[in-house]
Amino acid sequence: GGELHVDLTDGRATLRGPTEHELGGEAETVSARHLDA
Repeated sequence: GGELHVDLTDGRATLRGPTEHELGGEAETVSARHLDA
């Protein structure tokens, strides 16, 4: 919880506020052409 600040500059959003680590892990990048199967 806490206050979240969102800055929009040149089409980019930047989020600022307090954070807490919730979980960790790894993700694999998959090409979009593999999602049509």
